[in-house]
Amino acid sequence: MIRNFLIAMLYTLFLLSMSGCSPAPPKAQAIDMALLQQASEEEKAIPEGAPMENYRVVTRAPDRSQAHRLNSIHLSLKSEDGSVSIHNIETQFEIFNSGDEDFQYSDRYVYFEIQKDGLWYTTDYSFTFGNYFARCGGKWLFTCPAGEKRLLVMPHYLWDSFELGHYRIVVEEIVYPPKLVEEMKSDPDWYKTDYLPRAERYWASLEFDLTDAPVPENTEPVRVPAPERRKQDFLTDVRLVNRNGDGTLSREDPFDSIYIENFTDKEFSYGYCDVFVEQFIDGQWYQTGISDGREMGWIIRARQETTLGIPAGGWNWLDPGHYRVVLELFTYPDEVIEYMKEQMSTGKPFASFENYRKGTLYWAAVEVNLVP
Repeated sequence: MIRNFLIAMLYTLFLLSMSGCSPAPPKAQAIDMALLQQASEEEKAIPEGAPMENYRVVTRAPDRSQAHRLNSIHLSLKSEDGSVSIHNIETQFEIFNSGDEDFQYSDRYVYFEIQKDGLWYTTDYSFTFGNYFARCGGKWLFTCPAGEKRLLVMPHYLWDSFELGHYRIVVEEIVYPPKLVEEMKSDPDWYKTDYLPRAERYWASLEFDLTDAPVPENTEPVRVPAPERRKQDFLTDVRLVNRNGDGTLSREDPFDSIYIENFTDKEFSYGYCDVFVEQFIDGQWYQTGISDGREMGWIIRARQETTLGIPAGGWNWLDPGHYRVVLELFTYPDEVIEYMKEQMSTGKPFASFENYRKGTLYWAAVEVNLVP
C-alpha cells in the first residue's frame, strides 16, 4: 500500500502519462523523474513493517444535515443483535429502497465512521490506493431498484486495520444542482476547478458495533453484484479474444487463452488497469473475488495482439459455468493530465482525489464457458 499521499500522487501521474485509448502526444509521455525519485526516497523513510495505525489520517466526520437525509433509503443488518464481525463485514449490510424510483450509488461513497467520546470520526485511512484509484470518482455504480432490498456493496478496506468499537455506515448520494451543472458545462477551465464542495450530499446511515466474533464454519457464501458497466464506456480500439474456438476456458490452465487485440491502424497505449473475473447467474453478473491490478505501461502495435495475463489465483474454487473476463482502464483527457503534472512540478496545490470524477473508466470484456 502506498501510505504517503505525495508518493501516491506522483505515481498516479506517472501511470497516467502512459494511459489513454489512443497514443498520447510526446509531451504527455514525459514526467519529471527527479520528483518521482524524491517521492521514492520519502517512501523508504517509512520503517519496514511499521504498524498501519502510525500512519492513519483520522479526522472529524462532517456534520450531516437532517434536511439531506435520504428518506426512502434504509440500511439494515443481517444480524439481529446490532453487531458485525470484522471477519465477514463485507456481506452483512443490506439496502432497502422504499421509494418509487431506482436508487443508484457508488461504493466509493460508502463510508465507515467510528464514535469516540460522543463524536464521529472518519476511517478514510483504510482504503488501499490501488482499489481507490481503479474506482476513483465513483465510477463503480450499483442500483437498488424501487421497492427492493439488495446487498449493500462495500469498498475494499483493509479490515484488519480497523479498531473494534461503535461505528456507523454512511451511504452518500452526490447531487449537482442544475445551476452548477450549467456553470460546469460553460467553464473553459473545468479541469482546474473542484466543483464537488458545492454539490449537495444526501445520506443514509446505520449504527452498529464492530466485534472480533468468529464466523460459523457453515456460513453460506454471499454473492456480491458486479458493478454496472456503461455501454458508452466500452473500449472501441481493442477487444478481448478467447483463442479457444469453442468459447470455453479451462479452469486448470486458463492463462494463455485470453488475448487483447488492437484492430486499429494506430498504437494503443495504456497504464494502470485492472482485470476482473465475473460470473453470470440468473440474469446478473457477480464478482468472484478474482482480480489483478497492473501498474506499468503497455503498448500494443497496430493490428497486433498480446496475451492479457489474467489473474492467477482462485480458479480452482470456481464452479463450471458462464463467466466473463473484464479489463478496466482509467484515463483522463489530455488537458487534465497536463494540468496535474504542471501543478505537481511547481509545487502548487491541485484538485483533490474527488476531482478525479473527470476521468473515464473504460472497459472491455470477453464471455467464456468455464470447464474443468
